[in-house]
Amino acid sequence: MATHILLTEAQNQRLHAGARPDEKFYVQVEQPTCSAFGTDFIFRVVSWDIDFKSFIFLWFFRMYIGNEKCDASRTFMWNGMGNPGYVITTTPKEKFSFRVRYKKPDREVWTNMGGI
Repeated sequence: MATHILLTEAQNQRLHAGARPDEKFYVQVEQPTCSAFGTDFIFRVVSWDIDFKSFIFLWFFRMYIGNEKCDASRTFMWNGMGNPGYVITTTPKEKFSFRVRYKKPDREVWTNMGGI
């Protein structure tokens, strides 16, 4: 279970600076980790320790499902202000997406949870 960082009001305002009204964030101490199975070309499933999964079909079709996802851009911004932790988003728009990409998927890392 991830440890969440309790933020002051000022920190919370900085974390949400420039965000859309529907975007919600929290900060956790531990780096998100994953386990994956399947082949790269036919089918691959990646399950993260936070509530997020990515599915890759035939390299091109990518589907993402989950209630939370690590926001790498906001994490780098947050860490650049001298704050520790990983920023997780619980934005409703991020809960389900489908994309078509014309390149081979990269390996999954916390900065690129879909492996794209």
